[in-house]
Amino acid sequence: MATALQKVQEVERRVQSVEQPFTDQFDQLNRGVVTSFQKGNITLLEFVDLIEAYNDSISQLNRLKADRVSAYEELNYLVGEDLFR
Repeated sequence: MATALQKVQEVERRVQSVEQPFTDQFDQLNRGVVTSFQKGNITLLEFVDLIEAYNDSISQLNRLKADRVSAYEELNYLVGEDLFR
């Protein structure tokens, strides 16, 4: 059970260190990319590349959040109670 708790703490630390800065910065970057494309400052290929990179980053964040849910579920299972909902 101690290992499961350590896993929860580690994944929670990783999510907290990434989630808010990532969300703020990437939303702002995404708006900037769209604006630059609309103004003709970047090509369609550059736009698509940047949007794909944005989508990949969002996917990585979602995987990290899924890891967090799994860690909490494992701890709940080991304890035999719903500690976290």
